[in-house]
Amino acid sequence: MPVPPDPHAALRDALGGVQPPDGVAALDDAVVADLAAAIADARRAEADALAASGEHSLKLLPFPLRIGVKKVLGL
Repeated sequence: MPVPPDPHAALRDALGGVQPPDGVAALDDAVVADLAAAIADARRAEADALAASGEHSLKLLPFPLRIGVKKVLGL
C-alpha cells in the first residue's frame, strides 16, 4: 500500500481533526498510514451499522406511527 504524502495529516483527518498522542510521531510513516486507514474504515463501518440499525428500528414501529417518526427525523 502506498504511503500518503502526509500520513500524520491523514491520521488527524481520520480522528476528526483531533491531534493524535505525541507517541504517534515516533511511528514509521507506513504504520501511521495504516493506522489512519484502519480508523477511517472503522468509522465508515460504524456509520453503516448505525444507519442499518436505525432503519431496522423504524421497521419495528407500526406503519402509521412510522410515517410520523420519519417526518420528525427528517427521513
